[in-house]
Amino acid sequence: MILYIIRHGETTHNKTRTIQGHYDSQLNRAGVKQAKLIAERLRVVNFDYIYSSDLSRAKNTTKEVAKYQNCPIVYTRKLRERNLGMFENKPRSLYYKFIEERGVKNNIHARLPLGGESYYSLQRRAVNFVAQIYKKHKGQTVLLSTHGGFKKALLIHFNNIALEKFREYNSFGNTSLSIIKFHKDNRYKVELENDIKHLL
Repeated sequence: MILYIIRHGETTHNKTRTIQGHYDSQLNRAGVKQAKLIAERLRVVNFDYIYSSDLSRAKNTTKEVAKYQNCPIVYTRKLRERNLGMFENKPRSLYYKFIEERGVKNNIHARLPLGGESYYSLQRRAVNFVAQIYKKHKGQTVLLSTHGGFKKALLIHFNNIALEKFREYNSFGNTSLSIIKFHKDNRYKVELENDIKHLL
């Protein structure tokens, strides 16, 4: 299986550093343009299957890609961003203050109030999802259209980096592209990571 992974286009929340999580924000004008550019880049790839987060910012990015594809598309909650509980649709600065004051900044098992998800839970969700689709799509080319945190959790895993490095790991730009190639015997290689040449 060859797995392509993209992050959604830009939202106003990205620009204003407002936390999104499961909050259903929309692509802004720049985000729509970015979605069209990544779609144009990927038009030379013939995907066998596309899986997308069901949140609007990812879903509308996927719809641009789908204009050049002829394959099944599944929209699923399983590809959503990390649930950030009480801080969703709130300034990122409030979240940073909260985790600093409670000393949980680097605690991968810490959950935020009101349904928040830990870094560990996010990564388990992401890795388990890829394991499931690998069984179904061996020998095929698959696209995941998702979010920055979800994508980061996956790449940390496949690069064999400790999850405790989550917050300091390279940020993933809007519509950035990563590619993982899976081989037999559970072997894999990260072929491309966080590439945004289509935006340059």
